[in-house]
Amino acid sequence: MAQPCTAFYRGATHSDKINWFRRADLPEDNVFEGLVTATEFREGLGIHTLNAKARRSFETKTQRIPGVILNCFLEGATEAWLDDKPMELGRKEHGPVKFSLSATDETLRFQRRSAPGEYVRKVSIQMSHEWLHEQNLKLPQPAVLQNKKQYRADWNATPKDVKILENLASMNGFHSPISRLQGEAMVLELVASSFKNLSAPETTIGLTPREISQLKRVEDLIQSTGPLPDLAALAKAGGLSLSSLRRLTQKAHGCAPLSYARTMRLSMAKELLETSTLSVSNAAEIAGFSTPENFSTAFRRAFGISPSAAKHR
Repeated sequence: MAQPCTAFYRGATHSDKINWFRRADLPEDNVFEGLVTATEFREGLGIHTLNAKARRSFETKTQRIPGVILNCFLEGATEAWLDDKPMELGRKEHGPVKFSLSATDETLRFQRRSAPGEYVRKVSIQMSHEWLHEQNLKLPQPAVLQNKKQYRADWNATPKDVKILENLASMNGFHSPISRLQGEAMVLELVASSFKNLSAPETTIGLTPREISQLKRVEDLIQSTGPLPDLAALAKAGGLSLSSLRRLTQKAHGCAPLSYARTMRLSMAKELLETSTLSVSNAAEIAGFSTPENFSTAFRRAFGISPSAAKHR
């Protein structure tokens, strides 16, 4: 059961500091019933937790300064817009706990709305670009923000992450030196876990452990020698139905299964041509093409050079 509302706010007026600690951007004390905390552990690193029910409607329209926010909803959802686009933050009923990392390179409009009776249990960690630079932490490359304004990545939290999040969401503020140390240690562990996940191959971000395993079995078959596998063989290797196979490769690679398989075989052939004495005709066989001519056409379309030019490299 949520405890009486308590909050710890520290002012921040410098543009590099965390913007939710500006008093004008925070809800009034009687808006939420439960726990509401906001603490800046050090310049550029802070936490906001919400474990409360809205007593009445609440809406804020403010600006989000450049920086990175790691959101995780343990329960509930919230209506929020960034640059007038829905952020779709929250946890679906009986769905997995998910992290959502968003980054901005410029100041954007931010709007949030809560309805009466709305219950949310969430943890938000905010990091400035300067703090991340000090820690030598970087967003995945190429670090191109969506529309040159935003970067967004979502993935499932591990059981260990969820345990830490639950502990943070239940803490009654971070007033004492001990509680601040404990809170900062847990926040740093989540940040480390998140950037470790982000540094993993991009295709695994947002996939469940089961989906990662299924995708690996499909890729193992694609990488085996012999003719290019058909859809049925790929689905069987992954233990998937045809429709599930299509959804998985679309989710991981943004394309159909056979399109991904052809691209993967062509990449294998290109690497072998560039690093070994393999002939073009043998590379065509490895890529699963019936003739060197068809292989050369597909190769040039994919990489902009001929197989023989790749071999001479």
